[in-house]
Amino acid sequence: VGLRAIQDQAPPLEVLGWLCLITLVAIFLKNASDVVRKVSFLRVEQATTEALRRDLFARVLEFPLATVHRMGSGQLLARIVSDVELVKQLTINNAAVFIHNLLLILVFLGICLWQSVQLSAATLLIVPPLALLTAKLSSRLRRQSARAQARIAELTAALNETLSGIRIV
Repeated sequence: VGLRAIQDQAPPLEVLGWLCLITLVAIFLKNASDVVRKVSFLRVEQATTEALRRDLFARVLEFPLATVHRMGSGQLLARIVSDVELVKQLTINNAAVFIHNLLLILVFLGICLWQSVQLSAATLLIVPPLALLTAKLSSRLRRQSARAQARIAELTAALNETLSGIRIV
């Protein structure tokens, strides 16, 4: 019963052929699911991004002049462009990837449990330390991202002032 019975009864080249075929089918199904996921979420992603930019622009128009002068046009521009892109990546793109990966985890967990319950249970002991490590790495990445965004804002402000100065001269 299972893979061991097939391996014991079939000639090695036949087993290898079946494993190659199964691998190719699995790769094809994975790539096909990636394409379907990307295509299906593309419209949602574009509509969400457009709505976010439109709402953010309307909100910026309502800012008091003191806020605009304090923040500077470069910082506002950098925040609008990069924050909308970041929100898009964190919500729409990650939601699609999350659903895809959740399905993969469930399939692989089912296969593992089917093969060996004890080995699956031992393997699942690794999950809490990995989750902790991932949480620490993501917080570090968020801090680095905030610093990079501040540098982009400074660069955008300088570029905006330079280009405005060129137009005046």
